[in-house]
Amino acid sequence: MSNPVPKALQTLVKASELNDMDLFLSAWADDALLCDSHRLFWGKDAIRRWCSIEWTGDQVTIDKIKDVGELHGQHIVHMVLNGTYEKEGLPEEFLVAFLTTIRDDRIVRMVILPHGGRRLGQLTQTRVASTCFSAPVPGLEADTASVAGLPPEIAALLTAITSGDVDAVVAAFTPDAYVNDKHRALHGHAAIRRWAAAEIVGKALAFEPLRVTGHYGETIVTARLTGGYDRGAWATFITNNAVIAQNGLEHELPITLWATVHDGAIGQLIITPTDGAQPIRTDKRPVYVPLP
Repeated sequence: MSNPVPKALQTLVKASELNDMDLFLSAWADDALLCDSHRLFWGKDAIRRWCSIEWTGDQVTIDKIKDVGELHGQHIVHMVLNGTYEKEGLPEEFLVAFLTTIRDDRIVRMVILPHGGRRLGQLTQTRVASTCFSAPVPGLEADTASVAGLPPEIAALLTAITSGDVDAVVAAFTPDAYVNDKHRALHGHAAIRRWAAAEIVGKALAFEPLRVTGHYGETIVTARLTGGYDRGAWATFITNNAVIAQNGLEHELPITLWATVHDGAIGQLIITPTDGAQPIRTDKRPVYVPLP
């Protein structure tokens, strides 16, 4: 490990070993944001419900911390997990990325992602149960009031992508930037240039901002993905998202861009599909059951 394990993550390790939910929650700020399986859990109450079902409920333990990286005040940590969760299709060493922001020894943001480009595991009953406590999937109508507040560094990146300018895309990032896209980690300008040329500009992608949220110095952009990307490959990647599993691949998922600016450029960018709870749909037509 290249860096010490932050105190808050040490608490998660100990809490997982003891299966102690109160100790687990003590590592989080009251207004923390957790993203797990592309779903957003805002605040300690939602995280408690998620934890009771998918962490302590599945008796998850952290068997090993493989490495701890730090970049511009954010932690990039890879851990090997174990537990009683459904393991069909998972590798023997279940390595997971924990992209974490910590303030005053409390976790304020954590994005949990599979490692190395692996898509989400199958949609289990526990994931179905906890999804209802996550934030609803936003609609695809733009909130123009919030989009107007897009930070200039992020606006510059989206403009460069839309205009197909690889050099401008690369220039939008710090030289040591970290990008995570489709659960794959990219470090530095050279890797970002290859990715931008092959998968962003090369596919004529565009991100249409729908709404913007600020959280502890990070900008979270919900966007519509458009362009010439391989829709078949994308459908395969998102097939185990809760909304897709329940509604089919014809359902359009927004994209979440997690962007942190450092010294006038983007130091970290995480791109994930946007999954989560949906309003309960009911049939409003009256039904009459005749007497026997």
